[in-house]
Amino acid sequence: MVLEKSLQQIVYDFEKEKELLKFQHEQIIKEQREDITTLRENLRVKTKELKNIRALAQVMLNQRSEIEQFFLEALEQIKEEIRKKISIERKQKKS
Repeated sequence: MVLEKSLQQIVYDFEKEKELLKFQHEQIIKEQREDITTLRENLRVKTKELKNIRALAQVMLNQRSEIEQFFLEALEQIKEEIRKKISIERKQKKS
């Protein structure tokens, strides 16, 4: 009888511990799923931000290229004007 009660108590304690561990693991899994959901959302937001930054960088690069082209053309125009001026001055000195 005592042995039977002792065995019943051990089984009861084991079942209690098993239920407690099951509950704890379920809680951990629930928290991890919530973390995964949060991390996925953060990743989505960061990916969107990165896409926007890349688009802005491309716009800036295009604008820079346009400005560089403008300055190169302006510099070439100034060089041509200086050549013409020098040519005119040489012609006037020869005359």
